[in-house]
Amino acid sequence: MTLNSTVMSLHMLEYAKNKKISDFINLDKPDIFSELEEPLKPECSEEVIMKAKIVYDIKITV
Repeated sequence: MTLNSTVMSLHMLEYAKNKKISDFINLDKPDIFSELEEPLKPECSEEVIMKAKIVYDIKITV
């Protein structure tokens, strides 16, 4: 790791701490994403999602 990349990594960690991103990432191991929880699956059925998409598409093309 070069000095420039080390400084940049420290800067990004400080930025993450200031922006409260620590709720979403592990700042001790920022390169390991496998420890993060998987996102929740949507509660809507595929049929409901498709109907909403059709309505949305119609509205934006009018």
